[in-house]
Amino acid sequence: MPLGLTRSGWSNSYYAAAVKSASESWTAWFFGSLDPGSFITVDKPPLSLWLMGLSRVVFGFSSLSMLLPEALCAIASVALLYATVRRCSVPPRHRCRRAARAVAGRDRGRARQQPDALLVLLLVLAAWLLVRALESGRTRHLVWCGAVVGLAFMTKMLQAG
Repeated sequence: MPLGLTRSGWSNSYYAAAVKSASESWTAWFFGSLDPGSFITVDKPPLSLWLMGLSRVVFGFSSLSMLLPEALCAIASVALLYATVRRCSVPPRHRCRRAARAVAGRDRGRARQQPDALLVLLLVLAAWLLVRALESGRTRHLVWCGAVVGLAFMTKMLQAG
């Protein structure tokens, strides 16, 4: 397996059950339900589970298909944070190191199936859009910034605020 991503197995059986039920029912996928009948839902909004469910459609039901979206979100967060920091005139030798530390410092332990990587990606995207709005003076970037914060809210509610 690439980079030992599946070293921790299912990692979080609670979310694994939701992704498994999403493979049996699109309604369960939409609401983030633990059972295919959509009777019990997870304790968080379902945006990160939607990514895991779509990955399950492409790669099948496995620990890799559930953890891959989180790993990709973390990689995209580092790239986007680098682009944001570059716009704010930080010396070049510090840019990449600061971006990697900011994202990697979030979870130094084993790979976990949590919505944190998507939350970080969305909040870094919101920061990038805010910097763009301040530079250009356009309302459009500010409106998109608000929309992305709304999506972050759908990932982990109050932690996005």
